[in-house]
Amino acid sequence: MERPTSTLTGHAEALTWISYRCPVSVAASRCFLCGTVRYKNNTRDAIRLNPHPRQPASPKHATSTKMLFTKHLTTLLLGAAAAFSPFTSATPVPEPAALNTTETSDILLDLNSALVARATKFSSLKGSDASWQKLSTLCAQGKRKRSLQLRQVTWPPATPKGFTAVLQGKSDAAFASGNGLWTYGLVTCLGISVVGTPPSAIAEPRHMLHMESTKLVMDAQWETFEKRVKGAKLTKMKGYMSVPDTTKNLPPTWDAGMTQLTNDIIAEAKTQLQALTGSAPVVKTRPMSRGLAHETPYGTMWVDNRNDVYIEGLKA
Repeated sequence: MERPTSTLTGHAEALTWISYRCPVSVAASRCFLCGTVRYKNNTRDAIRLNPHPRQPASPKHATSTKMLFTKHLTTLLLGAAAAFSPFTSATPVPEPAALNTTETSDILLDLNSALVARATKFSSLKGSDASWQKLSTLCAQGKRKRSLQLRQVTWPPATPKGFTAVLQGKSDAAFASGNGLWTYGLVTCLGISVVGTPPSAIAEPRHMLHMESTKLVMDAQWETFEKRVKGAKLTKMKGYMSVPDTTKNLPPTWDAGMTQLTNDIIAEAKTQLQALTGSAPVVKTRPMSRGLAHETPYGTMWVDNRNDVYIEGLKA
């Protein structure tokens, strides 16, 4: 691009001139707005043919000039980019292969999992802050060291031989040839287990979650457990729940608000566990007062290496 040698008030900017060379190799420029040609000889003297009318530059003329130049420049740049682009090829792009039945099922399962996870809202259950706090406090007392006047001096209890301890707020799983899973100190918390038939020897057939009744962590704890169970791709799954009895053997600080909130938590957990396993879970209630007293086997749950589930020391 070159700037005109004389001042033309009809051209607000030099961008209206596009340079080219004529057949006799005389440098020339043409205005693409009105067609005026401007020639130059070797001495760079300018000769204007059909000169522009001398009129003041208008905003409309300047705007049109910018827009038209931008259009031509954009077309030029896009053309060049396409010509040299590594993604431009005459070779046709192959069509994606059709998904097989297994892939389609996995995609549908993932979509369903996402919907279930999005619907999991333990923390959105209706309950006063005071009720949530009381449940959380009782939950924590299940793992604390007990006072000396109670029957069992040592707390927490020792993990039974052949088992892996699942601590409060945690989840775990085990291979078919591995240990059983065991947890203790269940008061207002929920003990949840899933067992099933693994697709191979390297899959985990038994899973356990000790879910705290604490508003801010329940969703995350459930989703971690759920993801691991789904990753095992078990068949013939069965779910088990150890839940607090809200009708008798209650802690001294228990009230109606805590009853309602606990029942809502249990109902939500049952819904999620059934969606995960495909069948209604086995639900066993337990006395909270015995769990608070740290009287084992109360407040305990375990799954042995045969995938049998025990709640409060009794086979479920």
